[in-house]
Amino acid sequence: MRAPLRVFLLSITFAGPLLRAVATPAAADDSIGFVPKAVARSVDVGADHRGGAALRFKSMKSVGHMKRLIGMLICATFAAAAVAADSTSHQAAEQVAIKHARAAQNAAILRHDVDAVASFWTDDVTICRGLGTQLAGKAAYRQLFAEDQGSPTEIVYQRHPTAIEASGLWPLAFETGQWEGRQGQTGTVVVRGRYSAQWVKRGDAWLIRSEVFVALQGAGAGLEMKAAP
Repeated sequence: MRAPLRVFLLSITFAGPLLRAVATPAAADDSIGFVPKAVARSVDVGADHRGGAALRFKSMKSVGHMKRLIGMLICATFAAAAVAADSTSHQAAEQVAIKHARAAQNAAILRHDVDAVASFWTDDVTICRGLGTQLAGKAAYRQLFAEDQGSPTEIVYQRHPTAIEASGLWPLAFETGQWEGRQGQTGTVVVRGRYSAQWVKRGDAWLIRSEVFVALQGAGAGLEMKAAP
């Protein structure tokens, strides 16, 4: 709602002086068709009835023109506000869609469904793991999950977004949040940190093209992990 509000306030800023000018014609000068009081006193309207009628007609035309301008300004303001509101609503819907996609991937990780996990990545996805290891491509990322399944030292990772921002111009979005790794699905957290991700919209689906994880805290088995700076 902030964008429409700014548009409306901006229109009020410009419309205010125009409304005051129309409401107080005696204070206006002859450039918009009104005759100041000092000039009116010096004109012998009786001696030049046609001249006075012409001045009044000019004034009436100027008032009508000013009213039309104000009407156009008001219409343009509400049209711009409607467009801004529609854009904001669209972005909010896209952000909700990304949040749901992340939740669905988290659920797939918990049930060890590697195919479902990988369905949220682009083929050229890149990743920087929490301790610095770099990976490129869906196949390599998928293999990482497949190898860890069922091992005694399996770490189950979850991502918890704290902010998602979808672009109003391009099919791109930015996500940031916190991640954690547990020993097993219900074990204690042994490593945690923060992450960011780039999402891209392809067709009707939002996919992850890049993720960067940074490990910030560890405990238990997590303290034995080695960083690759």
